[in-house]
Amino acid sequence: MTGDVLRQAEPLGVSGDELLVFSRCRSDAEADAPVAVLVDDEPREVLLADEEASVRRVPIVRSCFWKGQADVRRSIEQLCFHRHIIDEAAARRAPRTAGRGIGPARPLCHARLVEIDLLFDPFGVRVDDALAGATAAERAGFGGVWVYDHLAGSVHGRDRVLECWTTLTAIAATVPRIMVGPLVLNVANRPAGTLAVMAATLQELSGGRLLLGVGAGGGRDTPYAAEQEALGRVVLGDARRRAAVADQVATLRAVWQGHSGGADGFLQPEPPPPIVVGGFGPKMAALAGAVGDGVNLPGGPGLPALVGVARSAHADAGGDMASFLVTVSAPPDRAELDHLEHLGVRRAVVFVSPPFERAISRVHDVLAAR
Repeated sequence: MTGDVLRQAEPLGVSGDELLVFSRCRSDAEADAPVAVLVDDEPREVLLADEEASVRRVPIVRSCFWKGQADVRRSIEQLCFHRHIIDEAAARRAPRTAGRGIGPARPLCHARLVEIDLLFDPFGVRVDDALAGATAAERAGFGGVWVYDHLAGSVHGRDRVLECWTTLTAIAATVPRIMVGPLVLNVANRPAGTLAVMAATLQELSGGRLLLGVGAGGGRDTPYAAEQEALGRVVLGDARRRAAVADQVATLRAVWQGHSGGADGFLQPEPPPPIVVGGFGPKMAALAGAVGDGVNLPGGPGLPALVGVARSAHADAGGDMASFLVTVSAPPDRAELDHLEHLGVRRAVVFVSPPFERAISRVHDVLAAR
């Protein structure tokens, strides 16, 4: 198979040194069908070889998301092949945003194995602000947009806050390539079975671009307890909220099989979105490794230890270590990105406040500077 790929690649002007051959990561009997990916210092296209050794070029997409190519995407994602390159010809065609200074993007190539995402502050903004920001983020070469899950603006001293799932759905429907994800869904806010169908629907709508962040929510001693209590919910203790996250993940996976509790026809996501469990300490990191497909952690001096806890728990649970997704909240700092790359972090999440387009331009300029 590899020889077939190389023979077909040669007429396209691609040498064997420029090809990496990956194995498709499948859970069924069709494993080990190679996918060849063209790489160089500044790729403009990728070369895909499918299971029939049919070679073709396609334009590179920031997060390697191709509708109808879910297996290819996951193969590349699982081997940390996220690159911060966009098709410069497409960038040149993109209109400049008046007054915002966001024109054709410079490639975000500094941390080659770390995808750079943005976390949008949903407090005090309107949906149009978020959509314009997501469009600017995609055009600037960022990999994804995450949104906090809160219900009452007052918990951050604001008069309003956008509900994250509706906002992410609008972004996915409006912006064609960028990844979307909640950072992270409070387990108390949505019944697990309903969330399973919601996630499967958003995965279909987006063409496989969802990363499903889930978490335990704030405790009784945090400002966030107020929005739960205002809606008649009891904020549980830490141990019970962690157990609720584990139960939620189990329900998600069960409903995604298409049948549950005697009912059939539940929408099955293709592929199932990775479940990323958020946490700040070792207990949530261990839970993420035990039940999740990935973890979201805060940056800082404790990060290496937390990453180790999550990975160790994932190994103990028999998980696939190559596919375990580590995401980290990080500042837009090149030295920090080098550190995250050294730790094997796959996605760095940079917080931005409105006005989003201006903030995105600033972050992009810092990261793209030579």
